[in-house]
Order: sequence, then C-alpha cells, then structure tokens
Amino acid sequence: MRLLSAYIRFAVFPALFSLLSCASSPPGGGIGKDICVLEGEVTVTGVHPFDRRIALADSSGHLWTLKSQRLEGELVNLAGLMIRVKGIASRESVPGPSVFVESYKLLPVSGMVPVTGTIVISREHLLLITDDASECYVLGGPLKGPLIHFEGFKVWVCGESESEEGTDDKGVYILNVKGYGVLGPAYTPIQPVSSDTLRGLDN
Repeated sequence: MRLLSAYIRFAVFPALFSLLSCASSPPGGGIGKDICVLEGEVTVTGVHPFDRRIALADSSGHLWTLKSQRLEGELVNLAGLMIRVKGIASRESVPGPSVFVESYKLLPVSGMVPVTGTIVISREHLLLITDDASECYVLGGPLKGPLIHFEGFKVWVCGESESEEGTDDKGVYILNVKGYGVLGPAYTPIQPVSSDTLRGLDN
C-alpha cells in the first residue's frame, strides 16, 4: 500500500512557494494587482449568496477574499480545509485584499493528500477520474457507499492507495477511502471508461 503522503507530493513546493507568495506582503498599502500564490484555511461567512464572503486566512493572520465565478461553488464547499490558491491579488478591495482565483489545490487532510476528480460508475465499480483524466481510482472501503449517490459530481477523496497490477493501465489505482467531500457538479463530462482499463478487477 502507498500512502498519499504530503511529504512526497509537496516536497518541492516550499522553495517555489517562497518566491511566488504574496502573503508575506501585508494587505493594504500599495495600490495594484499582482499574480500570487497563497496558502491557508478557507472560511465562509454569510447565509445568503448576496452577503456571502469566501475568504482565506493565511499564516500571517491576513484575511483574503476569494473571488471566482467559475470556482465559487467549489470554494464554498471547502470551508474549514487548507488550500493553496493561485490568482490575481488586488489590494483595492473592500473590506480588504482579495484574490481572483485561477486555480486551487487542496493541502493534506489528516496527513493524506486529497485526490480531486469526478465520480463515475463503470461495470459496477465506483471510480474517481482525476481532473486531467491521467489517473483512475477504484474506490473501496466503508466510506465509498455515500459517494455512489454522487455520480457525475466533482469530489475530493483521501485514503490509502495501491497500483492495480491486474489492469492494463499504469494510471489505475485502488483507493481505500478514509475521507471525502463533494465539490459540486462536474463541469466537463467524463468519457466512458474502457473495459480494458479495468481488466482484472473482477477476478
């Protein structure tokens, strides 16, 4: 079994992050916009969409408002989780600095790196296809049950995975789900999974 560990997947990020981050610069002060990368916990305030604020609390204690028409639905569902966002920072906003989010990545949950993708049911298997369709996870374990009801939805899952030697695709893994979250309907339809990809799983 291989643990989806933060120490492996994120080992090369600290040096790069220190060069790109705008979190070290205090909000306010200069006027302008910058491309930056931020890390922190997602917070959501406000009951209704018109007064809702999605924000990221960075390590310096600054609260950055997260804005994105395309990703707003997903960001709302990440409340309480740690993420890394990349986008355009603006210090002209009220009530404080904001980031127009271009992309985000979940940081480790309970020491495990989450995998993001779309739930697909194929040949009675519950699958998660990653966003770039490069990897396919056959979901197992007691926590996979509720995910059956979210076929076609984008989710994140974390757990223990291993390569499936009985398949013809090196990008196929079996994952014992230990945590998950639903992000919303998938934007891009997932193509049917080839029967050859799952060969050997029924043996």
